[in-house]
Amino acid sequence: MYDLYGNQTTSFYGGNGEEINTLFDINGTVVYEKVDIVPTPLEVVPSYFQEDVVNAVGYVDTLGNDYANYVVVTDTHYSSNCGNSSNICNYLYGTGKFDKMIHLGDFLESGAIGSENWNAMIDADFCRYKKWIMTQGNHDSGIYPFSDALPYFEANEVNYVSHNYHNGFYYDNKKHKIRFIGLHHMLYANSAIRSEIEGFLNTMPNGYKWCFISHYPMLVNTEWVRTKCMSESAELWLKGLIDTYPNFIGVLSGHLHLDEHDVASTETKDFHHITLDADILRNGNVGTNNEQVVTIVSINPITENVKFYRIGRSITYESKQWEYMGFTK
Repeated sequence: MYDLYGNQTTSFYGGNGEEINTLFDINGTVVYEKVDIVPTPLEVVPSYFQEDVVNAVGYVDTLGNDYANYVVVTDTHYSSNCGNSSNICNYLYGTGKFDKMIHLGDFLESGAIGSENWNAMIDADFCRYKKWIMTQGNHDSGIYPFSDALPYFEANEVNYVSHNYHNGFYYDNKKHKIRFIGLHHMLYANSAIRSEIEGFLNTMPNGYKWCFISHYPMLVNTEWVRTKCMSESAELWLKGLIDTYPNFIGVLSGHLHLDEHDVASTETKDFHHITLDADILRNGNVGTNNEQVVTIVSINPITENVKFYRIGRSITYESKQWEYMGFTK
């Protein structure tokens, strides 16, 4: 929650001075729920990752206050996972230096709430902080209705479409004026929510930049195939939005289990498209600082600079750092 001046407000008080932990709108919907961010001790992070995460926090400190910082993971595929990315994410978020954590889909290998894979994810303490914004992946399709999972991931700060699939949303970083637009895996229902998603952009406050997050990437090069990307219909629709609404930061996606940065095109504009590698277990990396894949994404809406910093495995970017400049006008 933010005050009239854009300053984040973390405490609310009643007329008698008592702290209020839950706020409701006039319709009785929870719009704020206090979630204490207790720092996660470094000791919960495996020893072979501790230097990496301390260095990562130091890196964030060097960026300054103009950057909005996010902890991003994708394709964790519990329980086909080493199980330590949750500790890394919790430590990072517990420092208070990150706006949100973002998951780009396939939290689970398969299953629904209460299934073996769901319980493995919960037991790994992934939901310690209810500060996730996420897109449902194809392996998460057993989590249905997805609204049942939301209390585990977020604290009522994400605004969903009215469609009962809850398969589209926006989230605002009001301090840095960034709006995230997200779609879940159930893309076959997109035609029912497209006008509402466009409304999220049409009513975006002045001065905002926007970013799109999705499990599925676009088909942005000749090496990929349509069956592993979003549908052609969804892609053409999204490109139309990029053509129409300026200040587009870029696409963040997962699913393909690789790191790649492409400059893609609409009919009139070029834009940035990022696909991030999977956090899934891979043979030969267990017990090393390559067993997980966690990315710090830092966005500076003033200079239009987006930086990426990898903790864990990084095959494409050996330095574990990359960046780009410029948003779509």
